[in-house]
Amino acid sequence: MNKNWMELEKKAQERNRAYVILGDKEVDYDPNFRLYLNTKLSNPQYGPDVFSKATVINYTVTMKGLEDQLLSVIVKSERCELEEQREFLIKETSQNKKLLKDLEDSLLRELATSTGNMLDNVELVNTLEETKLKANEVSEKLEMGAKTAIDIDILRDGYRPAAKRGAILFFVLSDMSSINSMYQYSLTAYLDVFQISLHKSMPDVVLKKRLQNIINKLTYNVYTYGCTGKFKVNHFKYKFYTKDYKIILIK
Repeated sequence: MNKNWMELEKKAQERNRAYVILGDKEVDYDPNFRLYLNTKLSNPQYGPDVFSKATVINYTVTMKGLEDQLLSVIVKSERCELEEQREFLIKETSQNKKLLKDLEDSLLRELATSTGNMLDNVELVNTLEETKLKANEVSEKLEMGAKTAIDIDILRDGYRPAAKRGAILFFVLSDMSSINSMYQYSLTAYLDVFQISLHKSMPDVVLKKRLQNIINKLTYNVYTYGCTGKFKVNHFKYKFYTKDYKIILIK
């Protein structure tokens, strides 16, 4: 593989013809050519030469990323209006940032194309004033949105303990593949187990008790779900593995 990478570096230009030398052959080269490769390996190891010649994108789910995803699932189930408000705020903030950028570009364009004395150009002065007012209005909306986002995040974080447990349990399942390669679990299937656990856990008006009910039901369901696909000889290892994760990452 390293040799192939080195060969691709041997680009040449001759009579408006671009080509690369592969072995003893000249192969036409198009600067718009793109090659996309993917791997099923969960944690592939590449050398520096690969990173220097290619853009490596890692789509592997992380503990924090999954925790945030599960938090959205929980809040949407427990406080639907809160999650809807957050999603609306994200969309509105994105639109306002784009609008502010457009206004700034418009302002610079007007200044760049103006001729003569700007102060004598009444139309330009009025346009600049209107643009400035709109920009200030959008900036105020962005500031209010940022404050609202902080308040929403504080409320959402109240449900984070259950999301954190959910993320840990998924990685417990995933790491069982180190014991036997047959133990493979998809995130899609796990999210179904997570949703079922939310709906079947006992309700409670006290948030702390409600979260504990979710955690208990989820832990039991994930353990049961995992055991259905385990060889009998690995049941004890799975039980110990779950307990080990809980002690290290929860407590």
